Amino acid sequence: MQYTLEKAQFLLGLPSLEDAEHYATNWIQASPNSFEALQFCGLLFAKQKKMLDALHFFTKALEQAPQHVSTYTNLSNVYLALGDIEAALKYVYQALRLQPHHAESYNNLGRLFYKQGRIENAIPNFEKALRIEPNYWEAHYNLAHSLASLNQMNRAASHYREVIRIFPEHPVAHYNLALTYIEDENYSLAEDHLSKALTLDPTHATAANLLGEVYVTLGKIADAISLYEKTIELCPTMESAHHNIAILHLRNDNPEKALSHFTQALDLDPKNDTARHMMIALNHSQNSATAPTAYIANLFDQYAEYYNEHLKTQLNYQVPFLLRSAIGRCLGSRSKALRILDLGCGTGLCGIVFRDLALDLIGIDLSPKMIEKATQLNTYEKLLVAELNEYLSAPTLETFDLIIAGDVMVYSGDLSALFKNIEKALVPEGRFAFTTEYLSAGTYALQTTGRFAHANAYIEALATRHHFSIELAEDIVPRQHLDLPIRGRLYVLKLLLQ
Repeated sequence: MQYTLEKAQFLLGLPSLEDAEHYATNWIQASPNSFEALQFCGLLFAKQKKMLDALHFFTKALEQAPQHVSTYTNLSNVYLALGDIEAALKYVYQALRLQPHHAESYNNLGRLFYKQGRIENAIPNFEKALRIEPNYWEAHYNLAHSLASLNQMNRAASHYREVIRIFPEHPVAHYNLALTYIEDENYSLAEDHLSKALTLDPTHATAANLLGEVYVTLGKIADAISLYEKTIELCPTMESAHHNIAILHLRNDNPEKALSHFTQALDLDPKNDTARHMMIALNHSQNSATAPTAYIANLFDQYAEYYNEHLKTQLNYQVPFLLRSAIGRCLGSRSKALRILDLGCGTGLCGIVFRDLALDLIGIDLSPKMIEKATQLNTYEKLLVAELNEYLSAPTLETFDLIIAGDVMVYSGDLSALFKNIEKALVPEGRFAFTTEYLSAGTYALQTTGRFAHANAYIEALATRHHFSIELAEDIVPRQHLDLPIRGRLYVLKLLLQ
């Protein structure tokens, strides 16, 4: 029987290695000193992850043909798999001495440098490999991965695209290219490549979860829920998938499913403040005085991309206009340019309608992504990511003529610290304008939406305690929820002269 390396390599590519094992056994018995037989046995054992056996056969192959560059390459790969970087480097350098223009050796040298954390050294070697073989997809992939690790996402994307051009069925390349598009906020292309990655590898739970997040950003909520369900089916212990689907069930007024997934998310990550807060709310407990800052920041970071469209098309959100109208009535025709602070400014919707009154307009919010969106408006003199009370209590804070808080009080039940800080942050006779959700009696209550409602008597008591007169108080409909109007209150308070 005639044995050939071509036939052996064909057998190595089959789903089962049974025929390759039989072929290797017969070949090595027939020709125990054959370089090709020894190479094949080494490759077979390497594919089976039996690296010490592979090392034995490659070493014997080297003895038979010490000038054959592929053996040095194979030995380098085995030592890399065994974690011996120095030995792996030694054999790569020997391969390059034998063949200075060997693309695979430059690619391997780059891999070894990357493994050592020497990414700046790895990149030129991947580039050398590509100058020798421009269609070497592994080198494109490794170069892209290295560039992405240095946050050079545009350059990385170009090489992931080359991988896909040469090897269109590479699921990880599609997934990684999608990551670069997400970094660039190109969510439509990210969706395309994540969908392709999942088609090629339907078991890729991380891709399914990320595609769900992209669907949320694009406002495709039903598709997002479907992807999160798929993610949980693939990986029941993925905390982020339970968390994400719980948020969407909450928005879709499905509290039982939301509670179930929040419970599982908290079991998987006891530090998940959002899940803990929402479990308190959905269990109708009143053991919370405020929403955790991490909950608010994460909620609005997830919401930022489609926030304005959602408010306009589904919630009929009116708060900025209602506040502006109320302040206009209170100021009358004698208004001067004001120094204004927009608490929880979000994407800047209040900033747009209050710009005409402002000498200085400052916006603060817990969500970095909301601040990014507000920055694009060029409406504010300054925008900051900050917690409200921390910002307001800073000893160097300059006072304001007007502080507005549109749909902000709903994220805190106990408002005493906020009122105390706002009293100090206003000039005499300065105004504080804000909205609340309606509560018929008591002080405040955490609702199943995770938002707080406040009673009128509670607001009146706080106003008196902190030297405010109530200049205006009226019932409003700040927004809708599931096509039903939400009852709310709008207040304009004026700081008394003392």
